Amino acid sequence: MPSDNPFVSVVIPVYNGEDYVSSCIERLKNQTYPRKDYEVIVVDNMSTDSTREILESNNLGYLTAETAGPSAARNVGIQNASGDIIIFIDIDCFCDPDFIECHVKAHHFHCNNDERIQVIGGSISGINNNFIAVCDDYSSWYHYHPKMDVRENAIFLPTANLSVAREVFSIVGGFDENLRYGEDLAFCMRLRDANIRVCFDPSAKLKHVNRTSITDLFMHAVNWGMGDNNALINGYRGKPNRILLLLNSLANVLIYMLHPAYCCIRTKRWAFIIFFPFVAAHRAVFALTLIWGAVHYSFT
Repeated sequence: MPSDNPFVSVVIPVYNGEDYVSSCIERLKNQTYPRKDYEVIVVDNMSTDSTREILESNNLGYLTAETAGPSAARNVGIQNASGDIIIFIDIDCFCDPDFIECHVKAHHFHCNNDERIQVIGGSISGINNNFIAVCDDYSSWYHYHPKMDVRENAIFLPTANLSVAREVFSIVGGFDENLRYGEDLAFCMRLRDANIRVCFDPSAKLKHVNRTSITDLFMHAVNWGMGDNNALINGYRGKPNRILLLLNSLANVLIYMLHPAYCCIRTKRWAFIIFFPFVAAHRAVFALTLIWGAVHYSFT
């Protein structure tokens, strides 16, 4: 890397992450990017397990967010960050050794092509410990797989692997602390309204520990659907038209059912066929939750 590297802040919100915190941070301490050119900011969101003790025993400093939810923790990280680029990952994510370097290179390359690109999302694959975890992998990360193509005008990218040029926050603000789920969709909506482009670049890779119980798998679909619905209803373009919101949710049922299959065919992940019934059920729960939310909003 050149000597004039931008300074990077990596922000990690954590709530009850005792099983992952040491491994997550160890990966970040061993990066190809020069250590003097980045900082790691852990923000504890009132954990009730031994997360804080693990951090303290390893001489790892952390900040505290007094408001519940990942948005509040990320906002505390933003407020305390010194970086020109701020990277967000989750505590149950383990990044590749060139993770930070790839994010910086992606910002440089894509911004040179289009100065509106100020946000980069990297690729996500799963750490799969059982059958359900593989189902979660195909259900959650199909659109962010390392084999997917670059998308220079993505509609949405998750905060599990997202880097943002610092000046963006002075334009659109931080994450909406009223949203427990769907806050990343709301953030991307505001980016689009400000004519700031979001780019998917699969070179910045990490692995996410996937859900291993069927209850967690389907509760994720419900929470995800409710969160996205809240982000749309409480959006940043004024209140949505009730009928259009309902029609949009109905149309999305087919899209959400077929999109994982399309992405897996594109990336030649043929094992998807084995897991399709569970993936289809997960996506159906997500889509039906969207419809329920739209109906509830439209008729109350």
